[in-house]
Amino acid sequence: MVCEKAELLSYALGKLESIVCFFYTAWIHRFPRTYSRLYRYAAYRHKQASPRFRSYELFFLKPMQRILSEQKPDIVLCTHCLPSYLASRLKRKGLLSIPVVNVYTDFFVNDVWGIEGIDLHFVPDQHIKHMLLERGVSERQIVVTGIPVHPHITDKAESRGASAPLNVLVCGGSLGAGFMKRLIQQASPGGNVRYIVLCGKNRRLYEELAALRSDFVIPLPYISSREEMNRLYDHIDLVLTKPGGVTVSECLIKGIPIIVYHALPGQEEINLQHLLRLGLAVHWHDWAEGHVEERIHALCSSGSELAQWRARMTRYRQQLARHELSDAIRRMIR
Repeated sequence: MVCEKAELLSYALGKLESIVCFFYTAWIHRFPRTYSRLYRYAAYRHKQASPRFRSYELFFLKPMQRILSEQKPDIVLCTHCLPSYLASRLKRKGLLSIPVVNVYTDFFVNDVWGIEGIDLHFVPDQHIKHMLLERGVSERQIVVTGIPVHPHITDKAESRGASAPLNVLVCGGSLGAGFMKRLIQQASPGGNVRYIVLCGKNRRLYEELAALRSDFVIPLPYISSREEMNRLYDHIDLVLTKPGGVTVSECLIKGIPIIVYHALPGQEEINLQHLLRLGLAVHWHDWAEGHVEERIHALCSSGSELAQWRARMTRYRQQLARHELSDAIRRMIR
């Protein structure tokens, strides 16, 4: 099986993509409340079963058709709502006949995702499965896979126990976004916790943290190897992160306690609400007030609380059909 990755935004906009991404990033950081309100109004109302987004069709339907014509795939996997919506429209118009699969990479389904004409849905959990059932999707078309992670991200070895120093992974996504530098400064590393900071592609953050020359602040650049990332997870006691779908899913598979210290407006806010409902994460919205390191130690020393947390993670993993994903795709192609 050969998989080809196609970036619709880059394909359709060319060099304009970087400009669009720049303004998007600036918007969500400078005016987060405005973006959050607009996102919920435009894409998370659930007032219509199949809403129309005519502007998306105007700008992206033809590029979507060109990609399909050039690549000639046997099956289309959509990991973003926009190509899913466009594929759904093409299916309903009779312009696309091959199977289309939605692979949800957040812990909710916004209104842009295509539903009608989609052949298979890989969903994060039972909650999303019930949501799709209510929207008329057949149960045989839904597979609870969790948010897919690389097969090299395996179940974690036994816990190291609350030894000192604790290893805490600090994440901000592939771009190194968020308040990681401020978080480290507020924590005032004193030797009881070793902070391993995933700086992603944020070179400035990496250099600033490296300049501290601290044995207890370990900055790392972007890690492309999933095997290396898996080995790193095996030595982590706790994760401080934004609630991005893939990072959180990897931590759930590894059974690592998740503390959310910051959530970007829109998708990540809704992810956080879902994780809190399931008891799979804790939100430290007040970390800027101090006592970060003390709170980390208190949490990692609480045997009963950690046991309950890990039990909820185990129940979450038990509902997943992780190994059925590739089999389902092969069956659909055949």
